[in-house]
Amino acid sequence: EIKTLKKNWEHFYLGFADDNMFVDRGYTKDLVEQIEKLGVRWFAQTDISIANDTDLLRSIKKSNCMSLFIGFESIYKKTLSYIDKYGWKESQLSRYPEAIEKIQSFGIGIIGAFMVGLDGDDNNMFKELSDFIIENNIYASQITIPTPIPGTRLREKLEKENRLLPTSWDKYTFTDVNFIPEKMTVDELKHGIEEVYKRVYSMDATLKKRKYYYH
Repeated sequence: EIKTLKKNWEHFYLGFADDNMFVDRGYTKDLVEQIEKLGVRWFAQTDISIANDTDLLRSIKKSNCMSLFIGFESIYKKTLSYIDKYGWKESQLSRYPEAIEKIQSFGIGIIGAFMVGLDGDDNNMFKELSDFIIENNIYASQITIPTPIPGTRLREKLEKENRLLPTSWDKYTFTDVNFIPEKMTVDELKHGIEEVYKRVYSMDATLKKRKYYYH
């Protein structure tokens, strides 16, 4: 497939859609070696544990990987306990800064995914989250609001608690509010996510990242 793309486009940026591309370390090390031979720029999705594998990070960078999408979800232990029944993300929380620094030290930018408005979140979290993103020089950020898609456990939970809002389907964008938050108002959540985006993509934050990556 990659060879076919190369035949049709001289320049392109390849993205792998696997939610966690590096689970099978042996297989992906072989795959990365083959990607390197093809000479393409690419990105993938993974989890924070890749910071533990220096050899793989070195191989990924050598193969021209530009960025990795990582789902951090939250910077709060209690909030993570609501969404991670196995407790794995919660166990990694204290080492987030160290792991971020390790990955990005190889010249691989992290696209960090976070959710705001989860049960346990309050109105203080917006500044704290944007501070975390800026202080750790996260290359890019995707901040979303939990969205009660039909058929999900989230929707079932919110229906039972009578917290669903009568919003139209065109508002199911992952940045619109479709439910009543637990510890803040709907307007506070709407305003809060806007403030996070304004701060992490402000000129000051952009210049700080530029100095970090191009010093």
